[in-house]
Amino acid sequence: MTEHGIGTDPTMKPIDPATAPTTTVLRTMGERSAPRGRRRRGVGWLHVPLWLGYLFLYLPIVVVVVMSFNASKNLFVWRGFSLDWYASLFHNRAMLEGLGNTLIVAISVTVISTVLGTLLAVGIHRYTKGA
Repeated sequence: MTEHGIGTDPTMKPIDPATAPTTTVLRTMGERSAPRGRRRRGVGWLHVPLWLGYLFLYLPIVVVVVMSFNASKNLFVWRGFSLDWYASLFHNRAMLEGLGNTLIVAISVTVISTVLGTLLAVGIHRYTKGA
C-alpha cells in the first residue's frame, strides 16, 4: 500500500476532488450501479428486534398518555374524554413540589454539563496535535 492508500501501483496518483468526475459522469461513461428502489434480500427480519424494542419502550408511554384523558377511575374502562385528571394534578401540592424539584435539577445539570463540555472541548482543541 502506498502513502496515499490507493494501491501498490507507484504510477497511480491521488484523486483531486476538484477535478474528479461526478457520479453522473461515471454513470454515463458506462459504470454500472445498483438499480434504485431495490432492497437487498434477506435482511428484513433484522428489523424485527428493532421494532420490538421501540414497541417495548414507547407503547407504555402512549398508553399512559391516552388513558390520562379517560374520565373513568378504572384504567381499563373508557368512560369518555376528560381533562379532570390534569385539573386534579395541578391542584396537588406534592406533585407541584416534585415538578419544581425536577426542574431545578434539570436546569442545574444542563448548565453544569454545558460549561464542563465546553471547557473540555476547548482543552482538547488547544492541547492536541490536530489543532
